[in-house]
Amino acid sequence: MPGYRPLRGLGEQSCCAIVVHTPASNCGIDCTKGHRHTPDYNVGHFLKQLQVQFFDVQKRQYPIVMFHEDLLTTQKRILKAKTLSPVMFFKINLNPMALPMHLRPKFAAIVNATKEAHRNGDLFRTEKVGATFRGFQQRMLSRFYAGEMLMEHKSLRGYKYILKFDATDVRITSPFSYDPYERAQMLKSIYSYHTTTVEPATTIINPILFIWLENMKFTGKLIKPFVNKDSSSFVCNGRAYSRSVELFKLSSFKTSIYKSMFETADQAGAFLLSETFDKSLTDGQFLGIAIPFVASSSPEAVTELSDFPIQYPVDMDESYI
Repeated sequence: MPGYRPLRGLGEQSCCAIVVHTPASNCGIDCTKGHRHTPDYNVGHFLKQLQVQFFDVQKRQYPIVMFHEDLLTTQKRILKAKTLSPVMFFKINLNPMALPMHLRPKFAAIVNATKEAHRNGDLFRTEKVGATFRGFQQRMLSRFYAGEMLMEHKSLRGYKYILKFDATDVRITSPFSYDPYERAQMLKSIYSYHTTTVEPATTIINPILFIWLENMKFTGKLIKPFVNKDSSSFVCNGRAYSRSVELFKLSSFKTSIYKSMFETADQAGAFLLSETFDKSLTDGQFLGIAIPFVASSSPEAVTELSDFPIQYPVDMDESYI
């Protein structure tokens, strides 16, 4: 592609990819936000910003992997037109039919925990506008991000690094002053984040965390922001890595340690359930307690993207420059 420069030391363009998720478009009859709530509007504008402020400035084009639930052919065409990069669409299933077999015995409890976030309690429909806690699909998305996406999804095979953006709630505010993939290689990063956030804490993960702390090596400096000390042990405090923008070195998340940690949390239903209906483990919270173990031998490999030229979070209705 004209103007493309391969990333030094990483080979061809296929070393790295941008990852975004396009939310389901059917908000429902109570949605008052009109066209700005359709995926081809917000995500399309984000792709346009990415092209102008990143690809054009750094004179590089990276492929875009777009996960979605219900994009139409016309919407895909609109999105492709926003960037010079190839856009590859992969449909993911976040409805109850996608619940894995090992979680189906918990299905009744999961329905009770999430139904109030959905119109008429229908988990096959998107979360209703104004829901005060995360519904079934949002919880399944957290499970997907922390598990299948990082460990085994076919769309990401062959990539060394991925840069994942929250394309609906991020605005790029100025040109990129550096290529984040090149910086990750220079710093030997395995995970880079923009900021942390505080989310409702869940206790279901605490007994599992206790076992991990007893049996595996971890980096205290990395885990400290995400746990509090009670009378007997550490407990998760709800702090999480935000979804704004994250850079992953995929090989570090295909290890037996990470896979074991994810499977233990998943078997317990932590991504879908907790002690109260309005709480469940998010992907950001899971990464907050998993990465100290993944990076136990090299804590310096967890780096910040605090100087990234983005604004986050923003309302979906906020205008684009």
